[in-house]
Amino acid sequence: GAYSAVPRQDGSFVFHEVPEGNFLMEVYDTQRAWPMVRVEVGKTVPNGVTAVQMHNRQKLQMPMQIKPVLAKQDFFEKRQGFQWSSL
Repeated sequence: GAYSAVPRQDGSFVFHEVPEGNFLMEVYDTQRAWPMVRVEVGKTVPNGVTAVQMHNRQKLQMPMQIKPVLAKQDFFEKRQGFQWSSL
C-alpha cells in the first residue's frame, strides 16, 4: 500500500497506522534530491521500526533524520549566450 505524510513547518512528519512489513520511503521535493529509505515495521524488529538508507546502507536512528543527497537539482542545462565571434 501507499502511505503519504505532509511535512510540518519544522520538516518533521508522521505516518499513522502502518501495518507490519517492509516499505520504501521516498521524499518528493522540487528543490532537493533525498535518499530512498527502506523501513521495516514489525514486532520482531528492535523498537518496532528499523530504517536503512538505500544509497549507502547506513542504518538510521529513531527518530529518523535524513539529509538531502543533492542540494539543488538541475533539470535543465544553461544555454550559452550568443557570441558574434562564433559566426
